[in-house]
Amino acid sequence: MVKEIMLKEIMIEGIICLHNRDHPLVVREKLNTFVPMSERKKEDISKK
Repeated sequence: MVKEIMLKEIMIEGIICLHNRDHPLVVREKLNTFVPMSERKKEDISKK
């Protein structure tokens, strides 16, 4: 149940970003906040 709620929150955030016509890099950063650091791609971690 918790996982389902989290997935819906991620989808809603993505939809809001698309509606606001946010830049793709901004969308990526916003959605990455939902992913634990340990699960992010190596390339995303090395940028920071």
